[in-house]
Amino acid sequence: MASFGLKYFAELRSRYKGVFWRVEIAERDYSGLAEEMEFSGNDPVCITWENRGDEFFVPVKASEATVTVMCRENFRYIGLFTSDPRRYRVSVYRNTVLYWRGFVVADLYSESFTAPPYEVSIKAVDGFNLLSNVPFLNSDNTKVSGLMSLWQLLSDCISLLELNLGVADWMDLYAEGMDERISPLRQVYVDMERFYFVYDNPTYRDVLELCLRPFSAQIFQSGGSLHLRRAVSLYRDSRPLSFYDVGAEFPMGWLVTSDGRTIVSHAGEPLVTTMSRERVDSMWGEDINVLGGATLEIVPAIRRVDVRVRNKLLGSLVDQMGIYDLELWSAPEGLLSLSQPDSLSLKGNSDYSGTILWHDGCHVDKSACRLIFKMNITTSYHYRYVSGSGTRPPDTEKTIIVEYSFRLTGSGATYYLDEDGSWQTEQITISEGVKTSEGSERSIEMEGFPASGQLQFFIVQCLSGYSTARNSQWQSANFSQMSITLDTEEAVESDPSYGLAVNATNNTDMEISIPISDIPNIPNDRLLYSLYLVTQDGQPTRMWHTKGGTDYNPLVSHLMACALKYKQLPARRIAGEMFTGTHVDMNTVVQDDRYLHAGFYVNSVELNALEDSYDAELVEMPLLLRSETPPEGDDCILLKEFPFTVEQAVRCVNRIAMLGSDGVLYMYDTITGGLYRVMECADGTVLYPADDSYVVSDAVSLQVIDYRGYTLKRMERDYLTPATFMGESVYGIARFNVGRNGAVSWSYYLGKLGGTNRMTFVRTTNYESNVTSFGDNPQVSSIVKSYSSLVINAAAGAYLHDMRIHDGTLTTFFADSVILSLSDYFMCLKEGAYGPLKIYRRDTLSEQTLVRSVAQSVTVCDHTLSEVAYAYGTAGANVRVWDYRSNTERMVINAQGAGRRVKGLFFINGSLYILRDRKIFKYIPEN
Repeated sequence: MASFGLKYFAELRSRYKGVFWRVEIAERDYSGLAEEMEFSGNDPVCITWENRGDEFFVPVKASEATVTVMCRENFRYIGLFTSDPRRYRVSVYRNTVLYWRGFVVADLYSESFTAPPYEVSIKAVDGFNLLSNVPFLNSDNTKVSGLMSLWQLLSDCISLLELNLGVADWMDLYAEGMDERISPLRQVYVDMERFYFVYDNPTYRDVLELCLRPFSAQIFQSGGSLHLRRAVSLYRDSRPLSFYDVGAEFPMGWLVTSDGRTIVSHAGEPLVTTMSRERVDSMWGEDINVLGGATLEIVPAIRRVDVRVRNKLLGSLVDQMGIYDLELWSAPEGLLSLSQPDSLSLKGNSDYSGTILWHDGCHVDKSACRLIFKMNITTSYHYRYVSGSGTRPPDTEKTIIVEYSFRLTGSGATYYLDEDGSWQTEQITISEGVKTSEGSERSIEMEGFPASGQLQFFIVQCLSGYSTARNSQWQSANFSQMSITLDTEEAVESDPSYGLAVNATNNTDMEISIPISDIPNIPNDRLLYSLYLVTQDGQPTRMWHTKGGTDYNPLVSHLMACALKYKQLPARRIAGEMFTGTHVDMNTVVQDDRYLHAGFYVNSVELNALEDSYDAELVEMPLLLRSETPPEGDDCILLKEFPFTVEQAVRCVNRIAMLGSDGVLYMYDTITGGLYRVMECADGTVLYPADDSYVVSDAVSLQVIDYRGYTLKRMERDYLTPATFMGESVYGIARFNVGRNGAVSWSYYLGKLGGTNRMTFVRTTNYESNVTSFGDNPQVSSIVKSYSSLVINAAAGAYLHDMRIHDGTLTTFFADSVILSLSDYFMCLKEGAYGPLKIYRRDTLSEQTLVRSVAQSVTVCDHTLSEVAYAYGTAGANVRVWDYRSNTERMVINAQGAGRRVKGLFFINGSLYILRDRKIFKYIPEN
């Protein structure tokens, strides 16, 4: 760490509150006497944290300071103008405690070109913006390698700033299985090889944002520390030690207060500090006043939030396996060589006939996704006869047999790839005759991976070859342009994107771009994607939750939850001057308990030290001060009572579409609490869920209606019966007349319609060969939807179609079962009409493990990634919630709805909504 010596200093007391301020300018390696400066002007010490209008997900809140002093000697301070951006360090102290630190920026130094005395403005910055000019490389200009924790990456960025400040790390998002006593940043890692695959010429600023953006986290300087936190964490009670004892030295580690009284470190030892600061300050108290010149703006709620993740698909699995790396082969010396960088050459040798040459391979996960294996094979025949006439070349064309395959070694069995793409448990090889004049272009459609394990490519040495003193003869084969690609169709994008519709009545969209995050939960994603966060052993961190919470979700979902927290309702923003003698920074939360009855956080602020004022932008924290308290003896609040009886209901984004007993279709908005009439329906109308929409089916037609109430598609019902909308296509039950000689005999199949309203499969005499058949009477009872899957519950059982693993319109069949709720992580299945509810954890897209069995006969069900809610009992009136992580159950009281049938359970934005026949409730669990 560089040594700085004090060269200049100046002191003042504020005019109204008497706060003591001291500014010190230290020079690197300076050892002389310190000189006192004289402050000048009405704003001698100004520090600004910008920018106004920043959203909660902006990762870096940079700051700068302007110090104005009187110069009584020509060009006394001209030495501060230097090309070295780290020569002069500025430290600002408030009541003897470090408040801010930065470095003088030479191009921002200014003074009047006039006779003294005159004012000189010295500007300094905290240096975050300078990180954009520093390449992220080792000191010898090589790339950083290995797994690096986010903490180490952040520490490297912070070290470059040379601010010599402590770090107040109060990040509160933890991946599943992490130790909550240790910062999550110390427990999550990035594979740097994959990082450089995505970033061509990364800078330290790229690295800094990579560590913060996925969490919607921010870094900024406050009270002599660099703070790492999420803006949404201000809703929680925990605060770092430096929040209470500003600028005090504190031990390393994650220091928080859980109850506002006791402060502990992650090791558990008690710490002594002054706790004079409130978690939420009153805007109209004795210490803080907002002056009358402030302005109030209304910020509209968003219509939709879209998140795009910067990523890049990896290439062929062959590249990752390193098949062309000779050091990864176990082969007798001299048999294998590289004729080209992507061409593996095998030289025949009869002494090693039948020897198997193994490649080390790589780990793969079990997958139902198709894989395409391609390879070019060329063969040659070499003949050398030494005599007085010289070497004689071969004079005939040869067909040379080559043998190769893949072996997959799982925990319970070993599999070998057959030439038809299937996997066999006996040891087999693919044998191919390759002409020396033609070669072979091999392509095999592999049926996924039957198990998780080590995938290896191998070659059988079956080529002949010998050499004597007078002649030699050998065969050779070249294996080139090898590739294995996953045929994931619609499941994979090079830049994954996620969208969430919020409220159709708004007209503002929010777009968020993050450099790294979680990815779709598909098999072998480690072999597909370049960049995501992993644990120390390289496993993806898929599920995250807040400290002590059960809100398990991918990081993108947590980011969207932040957007909903701040943006799903119109919010207020106040810009103006706060007059106070207390410490104000971007950790400050103030409440207007006189007029607006709302809480606000400080989004940007400009300090005028002399005037005791902070020109601040205050952004509302919706619902911070509003508590939803159920009536005594209850745990649910009544949201709305309907003037009709609910016959059927399906979720549509944040709304619930309901078919009333009066034959009218209604929409209830869980955000605004509004009830809207959509249209009158014909007799026999049924609702089905769909992507950001729902399907209205009656005797005449099917209509796909989106969350705004617009009709996306309309088609005749005879063409497609019970249906849903998924991935820009309509799926449903198609029927065909299979009678002969004029007879009418219908058979039903799962169908998929594109934009032209034509089926994606070709009608043949053998329907079962390419579609799922429901026989002559499907008797569909319901459809269940997830992001990429649909379930058709019929009389014979449940048919599950996942567009990531099923061709066209094929399904997986669960006999005598009804699937009530489905996601990529859980499946809630009821055995028979009155059988028990079985809750399965989905280990892969085609495998699941039973984790809970519920004896009651369940009528409706919904789940998050950590909780399952289900209704059961007489008329399906009782509700229970089961917690997956703790394996505990609790009964929902819902006293105001007791005895009334539950028509639907909906987890929306983390809250459970209980829809009964004439009322809707929101469940408020005890903390």
